[in-house]
Amino acid sequence: SLKSRAISFGAVTGLALYFSLSSHAMNRHWKTEESFWQQSVKYGAYSQAHNNYGLAVSGKAPDLAEYHYREALKQNPFHIHANINLGMLYLRRGKTDEGIKVLRDIVRWSPGWALSHYWLSIGLRTIGRKAESIKEAQRAANLDPRSLEYQRTAARVLQEAGRHSEAIPYFERIIKVNPIYGLAEFRLGFALQKSGQSEKAIATYNRFLARKPKHVQGHFNLGYELMQTRDCETAVAHFNRVLELRPAYRETHLHLSKCYRMLGDGETAARHLIEYREANQE
Repeated sequence: SLKSRAISFGAVTGLALYFSLSSHAMNRHWKTEESFWQQSVKYGAYSQAHNNYGLAVSGKAPDLAEYHYREALKQNPFHIHANINLGMLYLRRGKTDEGIKVLRDIVRWSPGWALSHYWLSIGLRTIGRKAESIKEAQRAANLDPRSLEYQRTAARVLQEAGRHSEAIPYFERIIKVNPIYGLAEFRLGFALQKSGQSEKAIATYNRFLARKPKHVQGHFNLGYELMQTRDCETAVAHFNRVLELRPAYRETHLHLSKCYRMLGDGETAARHLIEYREANQE
């Protein structure tokens, strides 16, 4: 919102002025990020210093972190990051109602800001409220479609919930912004595969493997989908590649047995079935 952005701008401007006046004193004292922000607080810095010092000590001194988050919010009640940090600290300490209230308040102040929905999603997920968490993750991703992190999070939580077809648009956005972002193309292939879109899944896996030719699961998934479409000759090539890269991937022998049987090679099919059974007995 305009209010929160104006406040944040004011805080940054004030902080810059403070550092310009006290840099000499700072340079004598700080050696780590924690000591830097500790000295900032000591020499009278504003809400940002309290927030950052709280964040620096939150892992080892949660009471002290909470105190400084609260100090930051006394000076600037609409400091978004101090509110987020306080809300998440409450959740980590088992103060569920307090933590969720803080995170929901941020959304109420800035409903059009993706960041607020993203952190509410993280908070809800932390306490096991997955359905609500998914909705907030989707809202964050839809509000900021160019954020790779928001798209990745929405796609991941949807896939984990078995909602593969709903995850597809988020993976597609990632690839549109950055075609080689992590495993997005592989995960898109899996989402398409689980959604029954074989042709698109096969094309996506092929593009991914052109870039990552040693990705074992990529070859396995592609081989399986090719087998399902009865393109067993091509499937065999990918399953054999799996065994080259990871000889202990025993399930591959079962699928090779099926493929060779469909190709009319009973002898090779029987050999792979024996290898599969022997591997399972080990």
